[in-house]
Formats: sequence, structure tokens, C-alpha cells
Amino acid sequence: MPLSQRTQGIPPVTPFRPMPAFAAGDFALGLLLGLTSLYDVEYVGHIYLVEFFLAPIGLAGLSLGLLRPLVGPERRRLLGLFAIAALGYVVSDVLRHTASADYLRGWARLFFLLTDSLGFLVLLARRRSALPAYLLGCALAGLFLLLREHTSLQEWKFGWATPLALVVVFCAWWWGEPVGAGILAITGAVNVFMDYKSLGGVCFLAAFLAAYARWGRNSVRALRALLAVTLLPAAVIGGTFIYHIAYRDDQKAVRSQGGEAERQAALMAASRAIVRSPIFGYGSWAKDADSAAYYIERRAALEGNLVLAKADNVNDFDRDAIQSHSQILQAWTEGGILAAAFFIYYAVLLFWALAYVVRRRPYDHAVYVHLYVLLLAIWDAFFSPFAGDHRMSIGLAAALTLWLLTAERTRVTTMTWNPMMAGSRA
Repeated sequence: MPLSQRTQGIPPVTPFRPMPAFAAGDFALGLLLGLTSLYDVEYVGHIYLVEFFLAPIGLAGLSLGLLRPLVGPERRRLLGLFAIAALGYVVSDVLRHTASADYLRGWARLFFLLTDSLGFLVLLARRRSALPAYLLGCALAGLFLLLREHTSLQEWKFGWATPLALVVVFCAWWWGEPVGAGILAITGAVNVFMDYKSLGGVCFLAAFLAAYARWGRNSVRALRALLAVTLLPAAVIGGTFIYHIAYRDDQKAVRSQGGEAERQAALMAASRAIVRSPIFGYGSWAKDADSAAYYIERRAALEGNLVLAKADNVNDFDRDAIQSHSQILQAWTEGGILAAAFFIYYAVLLFWALAYVVRRRPYDHAVYVHLYVLLLAIWDAFFSPFAGDHRMSIGLAAALTLWLLTAERTRVTTMTWNPMMAGSRA
């Protein structure tokens, strides 16, 4: 084939520009949304400022047909299951005679979950640079709040960990390989050392899968080299984990033991509640005295702290609330099997999107952002509650999954980033 035909359609090489001019508006919009993500108002529960922007963006995109290019049955199934989940919440609230304050919070949470998903979907479909900018904005907002409150580094898990991890993900997107994979792996090791094992695992796995997507797809030799390279950060993580267990102070040990006991007891209590009522849920902000008592009993047994078994000393949660610590189980306990169906299908799509990004999607720097969002969403679906700002994370992950589905179905080449092109970071 003549050279002119082989090179047809390849864009010319242009000098690298740190911030493409055409993407400046997209970047600024994503940054603005991220900066407003941690500020909330109290009205029918917590409503975050960013949701007041995402709701009109999503509803306008839906009414104006901006989401029409997103093809495929998965979008219709996900929206259909969401409607069924909402029905499950309504039926469960009616059957359980849920208090108006509770079911209004529950229904508002579902409404904003829908509008958050639609808003993020419009951003991904129309403004490709907005996603990494949004993560950077979330990080800057978190760091500002921590600095304003003079938060100590001892408050790592619920303080500095997530904002700094988001900064690292943004830097990985900006710099690409091999720096991106390296700093993500180091971030994973630091989080494991600081007793935030879930985020550490997400960062390290994202680093490994990004490196595999770049070098290990089609070459056994490259895959072996990749595995050899990852032995060092894996050894660092393993060593810090062993050191952390062997030499950490008693306060950290107690906190870690308490966190693990709380999660295990919550999963056991939610499973027990589901077995007792598998079809219908316990209503928005699900409450059941028997399940709550079982949670207290199991948590006390796992911690070896009999004081917890006394209700007078339990002041860190609602004594009648069903503790779940899992988005799938929480949806099941609140809205029954109808609500669980949506989250189960959502989790299936997350695994599909992860496999697509790692094995089939054309490689670009956006892989770091995609892997971080998807891996964290998978962990949250099974081991994090459906409360507070988690609905924005769910909406972002659902939108990203549907966008990736469209990318695979239509093979839209403009959704990928060619390192030779100056103005197409995605």
C-alpha cells in the first residue's frame, strides 16, 4: 500500500501545548463543578452545591436530545431499572409506614442520583476534558477545607487521603506513563501504611492495570517485564502492611480493628434483615429494632468490647437503623429486591467497563482517570454505604460506564487521545 494511503487520516504532528485552547472552557467547567462538590445545604437531607448545577445540565441535555448519540440497550435497561428501584422505595415506604421526613430524604436522594448521572453523562459526551478537571476541583476543595480547619496528618483516612489521591490521579492523566503508574503505585503504598487499605489497593491496582493497558496487551515478553516491575511496589506495599501491623501504636490498632468490626457487623446485620424480608424493603432510612440489636451484638463480639452491647453506651449510630455498609445491600434493605436489581446491574456494568478499559479501549492518558473511578465505584458498590456524597460518585461511575459502552459500540475515534495530537487530551 502506498505511503500516502497508509498515512491517510493521521493528524499532523503539532507542538505540545500544556492547555489546549479549545478545551479551556471544558476544563474550567469541570473545575468549577469539583470546587462546589463538598459544600452542601440542609434541605430534605444534604444537597451539595454541585448538584444544583448538574440537575439543570442533565435535564436540559435529556430534553434537548444531547444524550441521543449514546446508543445501546444498556442505557434503556439502566434507566428502566432505576424507575423500578424508585417504585421499590415507594412501595416499601408505604408498607412500612415510613415517616415523612425519612421518605422525603430517600426520594430526594434518588432524584439527585438520577440528575447527577444525567449531568455527568452530558459532560462526558460533550466536554471531554471536564472529568479530570472535576476530580482536580474535588481535590482542591477538600484540601482547602483541611487547611482551613488546620487538620492534622493523623486524620488521614477521613481527611487528607482522598484529596491527595485525586491530585495524583490528575497528575497521572497529565503526565502519562511511566510517571503516572509510578506515582499511583507509591500513593497506594502510602495509603496502606496509613491504614487506608481500600484506597491503597485501588491506587495500586489502577497503576498496574494502566501499565498493562499500555504495555502488556499483545506481548508476553512485555507482560513478564510488567510483572517484574510491579514486584517492587508490591513488595513495598506488603512490607509497609506487615510493619504497620507489627509496630503501629495501640490507638491505630484499635481504630483499625473497630473499622473492620463495624464493616463486618454491618454486612451481617444487613444480610440478616434481607433474609427476613427479601422482597420488600424496610423503607427509606431503613429501621428495624431486631437487626439493629444484632448489629450491636456482632460488633461487640468482633471487637471484643462488651461495653458496646449496652445500648446506653452506643451513641455513634441510630439504634434502630439497619447498618449495611454496602450500596447493594443498603438498597435491598431499603427498597427491596426491586431497588437491589438496579445496583446489581450497575455493578455488572462497572466490571464490564473495567474489562473494556484494560483490554480493548485504545490506550490514552485518560486510562488513569477511568480506572480510578471504576475501581473505587466497584469497591463502594460492595463495601460502602449509599449515603451523603456517595450518590455523586455513583452518578459519575454510571455516566462513565455508559459513555464507554457508546465508545465501544460506535468506535468513535474522537473519544481517544493520540499522544501525537496537541489538543485532544480526554
